[in-house]
Amino acid sequence: MLEDEHVAVGVAHHGLGRPGLLFGRAVEVDAVGGERLVVGVQIVRAQHEALHATGRHLLEPGDQRQGGRTAIGRDLHPPDARDGVVLANHLQSQLVDVERLGPIESPGHPELLAAVAQHGLRIVGCRVDSDGLCTDERAALRADAVMVAPAHQFPTGAVLAAGRRTALIDWAASHRSLIIEDDYDAEFRYDRVPIGAVQGLDPGRVAHVGTASKTLAPGVRLGWMSLPADLVDEVRTRKGLIDSGSPAFDQIALAQFLSTGDYDRHIARARLAYRRRRDRLVETLTNELPGLPIRGAAAGMHVLLVLPADVDDVAIAATAASSGISVQALSPLYTTPEPERGLLLGYGRLPEARIQPAVRALASLLTDAGATERA
Repeated sequence: MLEDEHVAVGVAHHGLGRPGLLFGRAVEVDAVGGERLVVGVQIVRAQHEALHATGRHLLEPGDQRQGGRTAIGRDLHPPDARDGVVLANHLQSQLVDVERLGPIESPGHPELLAAVAQHGLRIVGCRVDSDGLCTDERAALRADAVMVAPAHQFPTGAVLAAGRRTALIDWAASHRSLIIEDDYDAEFRYDRVPIGAVQGLDPGRVAHVGTASKTLAPGVRLGWMSLPADLVDEVRTRKGLIDSGSPAFDQIALAQFLSTGDYDRHIARARLAYRRRRDRLVETLTNELPGLPIRGAAAGMHVLLVLPADVDDVAIAATAASSGISVQALSPLYTTPEPERGLLLGYGRLPEARIQPAVRALASLLTDAGATERA
């Protein structure tokens, strides 16, 4: 049974997405012209089917977690895998105590950095270049853990090169350290086949973290960790101390969504829609701002527009916000010296028809700021 496979479950608050709508209402994930990709209907149907199948059991007293554990484990956890799957609240806090968490990617996600610091862990920044985390910089570090997003680094979009993946595994083995692999949106890759997980190189040293808040909607606060076997009991205990168990009903509804194929069909539709939007954004940026490099366009739901080194990207982002243009400055996301300047441009909720006007408005603003010449 799945208990022997070290599978525990729960509802996760990953903490990396914006608040959104919850189950019971249609969650609009994407809108392209007149087309709307809506997952709410499928989720509500999955809830109804879960209630029909197990509702009476869920209303009875006792441990209500086994139904969700079995269902989620069946879809997310191969029976012969060495690691276990845990769906848990506050993912970062579930892992083992570490004296120092480092290296961590620089630049990195601001809310992730804040969450790590909040748990009392010291951060050692490590540069990211076009091949991902610069593993040569961490060779001498005796860190207990490293957090990395090898499939699609945020915010640069870099993919960790094969040689660096091997070097990272070798470093973890020599230092008896843990690799925390954040695989937050690998499903949305447009120009090549999906990238394999680092965990496949050494399941005993990698904790693989995933979330549905990107693939479904920010309001679907479900995530999971695929763990080395020797960490599962400790993480399960910590999770129990934090929340005393999580709602089985939500877990079973997600499992139903997976097992019926609705999840895979949604991913296929969303990937096509996001790719069209990505293509339109890149084309418009190239036409309107030909002198500025674009990075990270191969996957995800944002691109990085690189600005000259002497430009104040924070001031530009603030000016853009006052004009109704929502962008994020790159430089504050660094934990290492000499940060690059740039703007993160998200297209996850930006209809195609609005892309050209938005880029033209941004181009005008950048010209006024001296960041580029008008095309």
